[in-house]
Amino acid sequence: MPDPATLSKNEYIVYGLRDFYAAVYNYNTETGAITYTDCAAIGHGITATLGFRFAEGRLYASGVLRRFKRKLTGGSVSFGVDVLKLEMQKMLFQAQETEVKIKVGTAQTEKTIKNIGYGEATPGHPVGYAYYAPADDNDADDSFFCVFVRKAQFGPPETSYNTENDSITWVTPTTTGEFMAPDHKTGTPAPLMIEQTEVDTEEEAVAWCKAMLGMTT
Repeated sequence: MPDPATLSKNEYIVYGLRDFYAAVYNYNTETGAITYTDCAAIGHGITATLGFRFAEGRLYASGVLRRFKRKLTGGSVSFGVDVLKLEMQKMLFQAQETEVKIKVGTAQTEKTIKNIGYGEATPGHPVGYAYYAPADDNDADDSFFCVFVRKAQFGPPETSYNTENDSITWVTPTTTGEFMAPDHKTGTPAPLMIEQTEVDTEEEAVAWCKAMLGMTT
């Protein structure tokens, strides 16, 4: 077993959050390959949470705990960004696109407006996503901590609007969901659900997030 001290030369302490990237999760039942499509930057990060869920078993005998087993089964995830564009909502939540024609002004100029909507035909689909955060590593320059979630499913964000008053309150979307075990063929090793790393620069952090999702540029 490698010495944990060799995994990182410095002590990385995260103090912020930067950008999110996501893509539609695809699984090939014949080859067992996991791929991603429609990869894109989905927004500038405000919050990110990741909670693990375990199945646990305890065997008591002769009045004491004799066996204990713990298995990661998935967990809860959420992220908040400054803006979640309609195109990103289509990709993340399988929102359905519709359109309506309106007439504007005294000339009654016709214009087509595109909408997105949710209903029984939009159950959502799995996605993979990644994000990164700056970290203090005891050096003069900051490093970055990166997180990749292989398979998760989110629901549309809840929103709450209020009229303006003496102060302006920004309305920013936060979406919640679950991460789960990725698909794999029987008899093959199960893919990791979560992967993390530490890199030296923001350029490396962005490249790592994109590479985990199969983005080439």
